[in-house]
Amino acid sequence: MRNPRLWIFAALLLLAPLAVAACGDDDDDDSDPRVGQVGALSETATYAWASAGVEGLYDYLATDITDVCPVEDLVEELADRDQPTDWQQIKDVEFEGEDNATGIVIVVYSSERREEEWSFTREGESWRVSRLPGLETCGTSS
Repeated sequence: MRNPRLWIFAALLLLAPLAVAACGDDDDDDSDPRVGQVGALSETATYAWASAGVEGLYDYLATDITDVCPVEDLVEELADRDQPTDWQQIKDVEFEGEDNATGIVIVVYSSERREEEWSFTREGESWRVSRLPGLETCGTSS
């Protein structure tokens, strides 16, 4: 073979199966697109809360919360909580069925990192926050 492009092409054809085998198994949780979806939601909700207060977080809550807990009640419910300043990551995401998940969200409050368990539910095509620390009693004392 005089053409160097043919040599490169032939080498790539021989190495491609090895590269695919090295990628690992598709059943790994990290390859589940829902992990990225709930991670993106937790990040967006945290930054909305950080920039707009509780009212910003409200837009990302599940309807089973917003139906019983108006934004004014949520502001009161979370009044004793610090407002986040940064989101770092989500980890240990576990799914219950197709439409429910829990994960540990690492949120920064001022300079303190906290690991919090958040729950998520899928509503239509979107994921929503269905539980986070401080929301346990919102809407129950009416």
